[in-house]
Amino acid sequence: MGEVGGAGEHAPFEQGPVERDPINHAAVDHAAVACDARMERMDHIAVLHGEITAATRELLRALAESDRLRDWAEEGFASCAEWLAWRIGVTRNTANEKVRAARALERLPLISAAMARGEISFSKVRALTRAGTPDNEPNCSSSPAPGRRPAWSG
Repeated sequence: MGEVGGAGEHAPFEQGPVERDPINHAAVDHAAVACDARMERMDHIAVLHGEITAATRELLRALAESDRLRDWAEEGFASCAEWLAWRIGVTRNTANEKVRAARALERLPLISAAMARGEISFSKVRALTRAGTPDNEPNCSSSPAPGRRPAWSG
């Protein structure tokens, strides 16, 4: 056989040669490398979701302002939702929900801030803004950190 650590060395109970890192010659743990790559991909997805959620909050802020200033009326539309459905190509129901949530977020600063930080999704905001009021908002906006299951989820 050759020297210990040579190119043809076999680790005990292993099939085939041990792959070595070309810089420090340590054994390469392929399972750990695959796990790290998988975690990086999953973290990247979570980061992107947070960025999309924060951008959606900005869209809703701009929409609420445009609605408040009645920009849509100047363009000949009967409502902000009618204009939005036409302008961005969504259904009228989707546009109605965006306008409703945008208006509600204007009076719910805790929920609005959580969405702006990317902590709660538009889906959750839609639900919270149906029941949320300035008086009950602190109770509505408390939720577990992203990636954690709430205690009530079972």
